[in-house]
Amino acid sequence: MKVRLCLLQLRSIPGRKEINIAKAIEVIKSDKVEEEVDLNIYILPELYVQGYLSKDLHFILAETIPGPTTELFAEVLKEKSVKSIAILGMSERSSEDRLL
Repeated sequence: MKVRLCLLQLRSIPGRKEINIAKAIEVIKSDKVEEEVDLNIYILPELYVQGYLSKDLHFILAETIPGPTTELFAEVLKEKSVKSIAILGMSERSSEDRLL
């Protein structure tokens, strides 16, 4: 099995989830596989989705997993011609409303 790692070294804007997500999705959609691979793995930087913020803001912007952001990336990755997964750097909230 051939695996291709795609390290996305993107700069996020703290607190601007929608912009950060859109930028990452744009890069993933524009990625063209030049060689025969069985799996793409896209890896985003630590806390990329929300950016580095105070603990209070991280709690406000955190999401459960699965949640809106993970579902959006799952839909985008289903459109790729090669099986693909993404490792997202984001703040996670538990179902008990705690920051993980």
